Amino acid sequence: MQGSTVDYAVIYLGRNLFAAGQAYVALSRVKSLDGLLIELDCLKLIGKVPCNNEALQEMDRMRNYGPPSAS
Repeated sequence: MQGSTVDYAVIYLGRNLFAAGQAYVALSRVKSLDGLLIELDCLKLIGKVPCNNEALQEMDRMRNYGPPSAS
C-alpha cells in the first residue's frame, strides 16, 4: 500500500497513532474528500465498514476487564 492512492477510505484517528505524520500519510492516500470517512470512535464504524465480529467481542471483553482485586 505504500505510495498508493485509493478512491475510498475509512480512517480511524483514535488515540493510538504511533508516529508523527501517521495521520497525514493516511489522509493523503485518498483521492478526494468525497471518498473519505474520518472516525474517532471505532465502535461507530459498525455497520459502515466490514467488521470482524471476533475482534469486536474481544474489544468489549478488554473494556470490561479490570485488574484482579487484592485479597
